[in-house]
Amino acid sequence: MPRMDSLVPLEKVELSDSNSRAELERRLRFRHPCNMGMARKISHFLAALVSNASDFKRRWSQDVPPPTVGNGLQGRWQGEWISEANGHRGALRCVLVRGEASDYKATFHAVYARILRVCYTVPLHGQWSEGKLKLEGDADLGPLAGGIYHYDGEAGETEFVCVYKCKYDHGTFRMKPAPKLT
Repeated sequence: MPRMDSLVPLEKVELSDSNSRAELERRLRFRHPCNMGMARKISHFLAALVSNASDFKRRWSQDVPPPTVGNGLQGRWQGEWISEANGHRGALRCVLVRGEASDYKATFHAVYARILRVCYTVPLHGQWSEGKLKLEGDADLGPLAGGIYHYDGEAGETEFVCVYKCKYDHGTFRMKPAPKLT
């Protein structure tokens, strides 16, 4: 990698007839580390390759009752995620499990770009208020998926809505109780 003090300013680069200034600028922009759009897309693809889809499928296929206030809203949820940063969206499934005291674990299965599937678990702290379960937590999904995500949501018997945000993205999860398995 060249040292920063050895780089030549674009204005001083001599261009041959085969290269135009616009072409040179395009090439430099594409390779510049600040242009991370393509790198981020590749990192999402790599994150999907290493996620644990088999663990999610095992949890999802367990015959559990639908989420109710009586069981702490534990169970299977399905809907979609929507990025407010870039407009991307996809299918989303979640298995919500209550742990010790008011702690929960939400295991998500998200579809990205219609073909990539990413699975991850988020520890959440829950607090009941006016018949709704308020949930909040953080999870480090690793640098390939965007780093640390913060989740802030609310669930009732008919809907689970959660806002997420990380360094590169923010958006909303909207889910309803999943139908009983047949």
